[in-house]
This record gives sequence, C-alpha cells and structure tokens, in this order.
Amino acid sequence: MMNSTKAIILFTMIVLLLISCSGEKENQVQGCKSSSGEFKAYLFDDGEAKAKKEWRLEIHTNKNATSYVDANLTMSIYHQVYWQWDAGNKLWLMSSDDGKLFSYELDSNHKQWVRKKETYENWPK
Repeated sequence: MMNSTKAIILFTMIVLLLISCSGEKENQVQGCKSSSGEFKAYLFDDGEAKAKKEWRLEIHTNKNATSYVDANLTMSIYHQVYWQWDAGNKLWLMSSDDGKLFSYELDSNHKQWVRKKETYENWPK
C-alpha cells in the first residue's frame, strides 16, 4: 500500500512540474494560427546573424511556406514580446519592456504584408 501511495504522489508531482514548465505563455505561442487559419506566426532569435540580438518575425502559410519575414523588427530579444491575431487576420506584436507595438496585415491586393506602428488602445482585447 505504501508503494502505491508514493507512486501516485510522484506521478502527481511530475504532471504538475510538466504543466508549470510548458514554456509557452498565452500570446507567445510559436505557430499561432490566424483567425482564418491561413497563416501562422513565429518569432526567432536573430542574434546569430546580427551584431544586435533582435527578434525576427516570420509569417507562414498554412502549408508552411514563408509568406513574410521582418528581419528589421528592432525588438530586443532581452525584452518580452507578445503576439496575437485579431478577427481580421491582422497580426499584432508588442514589446512589454520598451513599448513598441506593430501590426501586420496584407495589403488590399492580398499580396504583400504591411507593417504599421500602433498604439496600445488598438491592441485586440
């Protein structure tokens, strides 16, 4: 009886540890899908390629083809960055430490992604 109790306690502790260490926070999920399911967003550490360590945004299609790369994001990897899609397939990116906030959406021809500086009032709720 004692061994089964220890096993249950050990199993419970392992499950709780795995849940608490999942690594992805809300609005920081790699590959989060747009509202239409057509696109996914990823942020990568671009510090290897540059003197300054910054994030690199990539938007992929649902078939994993690269649709857009913003290698000039200028958001430091030392700051927390959050991202989410709104209902209109617009991607929002926010740095909580330095206040930078951008949105990305396809132009009227649905051919090119356009980055726009935003304000916190517009961040999707």
